[in-house]
Amino acid sequence: MKSLIVCVAGVMVVSVVLDYGSAYAASISLSKRPSNINVLSEGGVGVATLGIVSSDFPSGKSGGLKKLLGIEWTTTSYPQNLNEQVKLCYYRPYNTAQQTCDWIQPNSSGTTFTFNDQKFGNGAGVIIYHNVQGGGARIGYPAGSDSVTFRYAD
Repeated sequence: MKSLIVCVAGVMVVSVVLDYGSAYAASISLSKRPSNINVLSEGGVGVATLGIVSSDFPSGKSGGLKKLLGIEWTTTSYPQNLNEQVKLCYYRPYNTAQQTCDWIQPNSSGTTFTFNDQKFGNGAGVIIYHNVQGGGARIGYPAGSDSVTFRYAD
């Protein structure tokens, strides 16, 4: 960590600059059209799984865990279906069984920092679930794709 002390008009200002050494900020963007939904009387679920593989990282940088700095997301929607609810679930490397989730809005975008304390690296990813209620169209078709951008430091 580096500090810079400056005196401006008789007032001392202290600025702290974090030095991550060889760390650098990078990102990985993934996009996928979620599955069609067969809507039963109680509803149904459309899913987009966006997982990271070693080739998503720059050459020579896929090994080891990284520091997650945030996940930017954009979701689609199922416009012919009723009462859609969407959740974005993060899974740690090679562990799709254990997920932590955030409720988000259909057909919107945003950034979440909820998962920054989780392990991140090759084998990690996001699953976006689109839940709809019964009624409306019997088969739900997504209007577009879901996408995420993982921001991380090496």
